[in-house]
Amino acid sequence: SREIHITGFEIYSPKITLLRAANDTWNYSTIGSAQQNTGANKESSTLIPNLTVGHVTISDGQLTVGSLPAPGMAATPRRTYDRLTLEAKDFSFQKSFPFTASAHLPGDGAVSLKGNAGPIDPHDASLTPFDAHLEAKHIDPLAAGFVDSTSGVTGTFEAIDVQATWNGQQLHVVNLVVDTPKLTLVRENKPTTVAPPPPAPNSNNMLSTLTADHLQIKNGAITITSPGQAISPVYQQLNAEVTNVSPTAASPFKLSAQIPGGGSVTGDGTAGPLNQASAIATPLNAHIAISHLDLATSGVVAPDAGISGIANLDLKALSDGKNLNANASANIQGLRVAKNGSPSPKPVLLQLTASQNVQALTGQLQNAVITIGKAITNVAGTYQTSGATTTLDLKVNAKAASIDELEAFLPSVGVHLPSGSRLQGGTLTTNLNVTGSAAAPIISGPVRIDNTNLAGFDLGSKLGPLSSLAGIKSGSGTAIQSLSANVAVNGGNVRTDNVSAVVPSIGSATGAGTISAAGALNYN
Repeated sequence: SREIHITGFEIYSPKITLLRAANDTWNYSTIGSAQQNTGANKESSTLIPNLTVGHVTISDGQLTVGSLPAPGMAATPRRTYDRLTLEAKDFSFQKSFPFTASAHLPGDGAVSLKGNAGPIDPHDASLTPFDAHLEAKHIDPLAAGFVDSTSGVTGTFEAIDVQATWNGQQLHVVNLVVDTPKLTLVRENKPTTVAPPPPAPNSNNMLSTLTADHLQIKNGAITITSPGQAISPVYQQLNAEVTNVSPTAASPFKLSAQIPGGGSVTGDGTAGPLNQASAIATPLNAHIAISHLDLATSGVVAPDAGISGIANLDLKALSDGKNLNANASANIQGLRVAKNGSPSPKPVLLQLTASQNVQALTGQLQNAVITIGKAITNVAGTYQTSGATTTLDLKVNAKAASIDELEAFLPSVGVHLPSGSRLQGGTLTTNLNVTGSAAAPIISGPVRIDNTNLAGFDLGSKLGPLSSLAGIKSGSGTAIQSLSANVAVNGGNVRTDNVSAVVPSIGSATGAGTISAAGALNYN
């Protein structure tokens, strides 16, 4: 057979363009396929396969990478990498050969590659096997084209280190370490269309075949922003590991991070297979434990809710990529529910089960049990998140709950008793509807109080001379045999209808009225 050996050659300042078609084939796929041309004569068909080059050098090159859109689809931006260098030794179409390469990336990053490639696949050069070690510094994933502009991801990776092999059918990562990522994620909180399932592994789409022994993130920092959120929480010292990654099965993971307000989070479980079209549609089975979670600054609670407090949270979540089911328990200190409320001096225990459609962002709170001392309140209903707004449709009920247990919690929901007074004894029964948005909920429904005493508030003395004329006795407090009303709270204004009160010291009364957000009373 005929052989041609070239000692070496160097190419200066080439401009190379690599384009991937909509069917995932590349424009360089036919390199080396001349031997498959059955119409060529024997001499020409053996010329390229037996070509060897002692060394190939490319210096100061420019590489442009892009994709051709499918019919009817918008074109995606092409990315250009400059200062390209490449050196290959003992190049051959039929054998493996060593190579090194480096380039300057958009965003002032740098990447270097060292390994072996070949033999060149005679049918499709993009399927040529290789093993390589990649090192990258100061990577801007958006500028470099690693993520799409619609992903909401910006920031930098301080360093990336990858050891990988490609056999023409499967990409296998032995180890990947992402060091000191500093990223900002925009959480739109908008319903999305149903994500397609992950594609079957396809050698024309290298990432769809990815397997990995070990992936690691070290010392990361993630900032999460949302529309209408004044303060963006930053999660620091993020460390995560994923092992045994497969395109067809779930992979075990573990993570830890410091959260805003001095708290911490740890988690473990399984995730996958990864849905490249929508990460939120990736199946998940996770256990998350959070300590000292600041509800006001962590981003866990919708920014418009006005809720604050410090919580220890234990969460178990299971998602099939379409629906997320969660079971959670929490101990919350200093909880404030209403914007005009004050922190509760009593701890609040919460246990809940909920499910959410991850694309539509509709959820069902199947049951939430709120325990304050021995008083129990149940909450159930639905919610819908869209952008900065979460709309609610909840039912809140409590049956003969102990007022002694609830009294200290009342300021948290914006209920303030007269100065120097407090409720003692008795029970509270209510069945409320909560609608509107989390930022401005509308609360309505019946409330009934039985057999309590408003200590420190003497209604007789407040009536002055009228109490003597009516024969009302004064004392250290006011006993309330029963008090019921239909309550409606909207925008801080309170309306009470069908008020019925039985106060032994003065008798019974009925009526209706309002309390303005500023505290002004208007009752008949």
